[in-house]
Parts: sequence; C-alpha cells; structure tokens
Amino acid sequence: ENQPVTASDIIRKLEHRGIVASRRSIYDDIEILTEFGLDIIKVEGNKGWYLGVRDFELPEIKLLIDAVKTAIFIPENKSNILINKLENLTCYSEAKELSNHTLLGSEKTNSKYVYYSIDTIHRAISLNHMVSFQYGIWDAKKNYVKKRNSKTYKVSPWCFVMDNNQYYMLAYDDDISGIKHFLVEHIIDAKIIADSK
Repeated sequence: ENQPVTASDIIRKLEHRGIVASRRSIYDDIEILTEFGLDIIKVEGNKGWYLGVRDFELPEIKLLIDAVKTAIFIPENKSNILINKLENLTCYSEAKELSNHTLLGSEKTNSKYVYYSIDTIHRAISLNHMVSFQYGIWDAKKNYVKKRNSKTYKVSPWCFVMDNNQYYMLAYDDDISGIKHFLVEHIIDAKIIADSK
C-alpha cells in the first residue's frame, strides 16, 4: 500500500519481460482479477493500485522468520533457504525490512538429516506406520556418534513436541512398553516400516 503501481508502471514492467500491453488492457485485466476475488485496492486520484489482503501480513512473516532463525534444530543453510522463501512472500521494499533483526541465542544443529527425518516421521504418523532409525549425538568436532552400539530403534511415532527450543518426536517404544521422546536432530536414517501396525 506504500508503493502503489500505476498503469504506466505495469506497462513498463511487462515491456521489460517482452510483453506488449495497452493501458486499456491493464484496466480490463485488473477489473477481471478483482471480479475473481483478488483484493486489488485503487488509490484515489488515479495514482495506481496495490494488493490489499495477502496470504501473510508483514508482522506474520517477521514472526515466522524469527522462529526459523532461532530454531536450533534447523541447520543454518536450511534456515537461510527458508528465510529467503519467506522474504519472497512480500514486496522488495518490505523484504529489506525483514533481515537481520533477530540475534541467534544458540548454535544451530549440524545435522543435515533433520529435514528428511521430520518428513519421514510425519508421513509415518499420517500412514499409522512405525519408523526405524539410528540415534546418536553430534560431538565437539561435529561428528555423529551413534548411541547404544548403533542400535536400530523401531518405534510407533505419535507426535512432535517443541520444548525449550528443542524439537522432539514422541513415540511408543515396544521395548519399554511406553512412550519415549527422541531429539529429532539426533535421528538419522529414518525409514517407514510398511504394514507395521
């Protein structure tokens, strides 16, 4: 709303992309888009238009970026990719407003497996299947050290829990006949066990 575009602006942007448009076609297209439900607001005095309601408002995007930045279970390279995607949900001038306002409180995980583990566990939960995985820790030299003599865990995942900025999977473990929690960033090689329940 702070940077409305005029018909001339739109014509120039289209020409830059190799598309020829007339002022009349711009007005017609905006009318059609409005009829189909796009919240295009016309600025008084024929000073252009702007998009009213977006999927995410700027304060919502700021909150999501802060959550991604401070989530220690998301590796830094994945955080940067997610933040870039979130910044693309708004206009260029607002995107500049989003960067570097949150300091990291803790070091991010080194695990390159987190995304895949989370996806596999989510699918297992929705399919009502068990998962198998290896479980360990990341040492001071950023090497993965498996726990319990490289035991392969087989559990029935139930849900994820965020506690104290840590992301856990809660699961039923037959070995102990009870619920157990696993730090997601310590899970590797997660696989769905088909027809397991």
